Amino acid sequence: MIHPDALGHLEKAIALDPNHLAARLALADLYRQENLLDEAKDILLKAIAGETDVPVAHFALAEILIDEGQEEQAIKHLLEATSGDLADSASRFRLAELLAAKGQIKAAADQLENVISLDHLNGEAHFRLATFLEHPDDFDRAKLLLEISIDLLPKDPRPCFHLAQLLDKGEKSDREGNIFRESDYTSAKQRYEQTLRLSPSHGPANLRLGVMFEGEGNIQAAIDCYNKAAKVKGIAGDAYLFLARLALAENDNVKVENFLTLAIREPEVKGQSLLERSEVFIEQGKTDAAKKDLMEALSTFEKDEKKFREDSDVAADNANFIRARRRLEKAENARRSQSPVLCHLAKIEVMGGSNEKAIQLLDKAVAKSPAFAPARYELAILLDDSDRANEATWHYEAVVQAEWAHPPAHFRLGEIALAGKDLNKAEMHFLIVTDLEPANAKANAYLAQITASKSQNET
Repeated sequence: MIHPDALGHLEKAIALDPNHLAARLALADLYRQENLLDEAKDILLKAIAGETDVPVAHFALAEILIDEGQEEQAIKHLLEATSGDLADSASRFRLAELLAAKGQIKAAADQLENVISLDHLNGEAHFRLATFLEHPDDFDRAKLLLEISIDLLPKDPRPCFHLAQLLDKGEKSDREGNIFRESDYTSAKQRYEQTLRLSPSHGPANLRLGVMFEGEGNIQAAIDCYNKAAKVKGIAGDAYLFLARLALAENDNVKVENFLTLAIREPEVKGQSLLERSEVFIEQGKTDAAKKDLMEALSTFEKDEKKFREDSDVAADNANFIRARRRLEKAENARRSQSPVLCHLAKIEVMGGSNEKAIQLLDKAVAKSPAFAPARYELAILLDDSDRANEATWHYEAVVQAEWAHPPAHFRLGEIALAGKDLNKAEMHFLIVTDLEPANAKANAYLAQITASKSQNET
């Protein structure tokens, strides 16, 4: 409740001097504390109308508009505040936050540049600006900003973690604008460990360190990190997924199913977790359960693809083309992920005798990911069995283009060439098979037959 004496004194001050800015600001603050936002806005609007340059009033009004969700109006007043007072770093920082929330990253970065020039010791501004510099051209600058923010915010784990990610990814560009990756694994690992010293329960740092430990063969350390990451919302799904894969390597099917069931509850990895659980069900002969998971996985990947494409369009509209590219990459990954789902569904249809429906599903799988060799190979087999030899041959050839080390596809192409009396082509494919599988008796027998035929032709 507003103290009556305070209210009276402020109203008297305004009555004596309608342009008494400090009194209006104080009274507006009192109204805001009591959630009387309309009254607070009215006081501030009158202050703005009565003065030629009142950045502080614009800033105070913007804060109220933010509380009300009127962000566009708030941005207008913050722009007024920053144009009216070049030394107002607080308004610039708040404006940067709002612009970033709207996806206007470049404009937000420009404001943070001004904040840093006005307040060199603002660690938060250094950190935020570093996170906005997503282009590989800005690698060195982002690294420097993060190192400064670590010095200015020594107890904050965020700069350490973001520097670890930057070094881990190592995405840079050369003078010609070509993007390349040069990961600093050792330094990144040290920064992840530093992050955990500041925040032992930091989920993303635990998750990435777990992957590193697993790659080094330290499985128990990896499991410990994954278990810690599994307690953190937003990263738990990835942790459960990694734990499930480790359990699968140990043939512990109970743990595999339990971890995958937990992972499916997390939106970030729902589709992939459903796919991997369906594969477990297929191995166990639980076809109906597998099909149910596969249908849900397909729907999830389709929704993910749509969302990432929309996010990419928004980023492109805001001229953040690196973010747009990365979102588009995620969309393409979600699209490619639909291919193994469709391939498994096709195999289930074949088991039920519905070859034509399986062919339709595999056509879709190939369209989703042309380089996914398993779907092409299954499609080629079905076309082969359906007396659609030319189509089948085309897909067999596409299989070996996508995955050269594919003995079954080479073997079938060898048989097709042999049937067409193209001995050289047949010999080439069978030689590839025996290079990959030296003990393949059928391929060796065909090679012996070809050698004999060539010898006979020469005589």
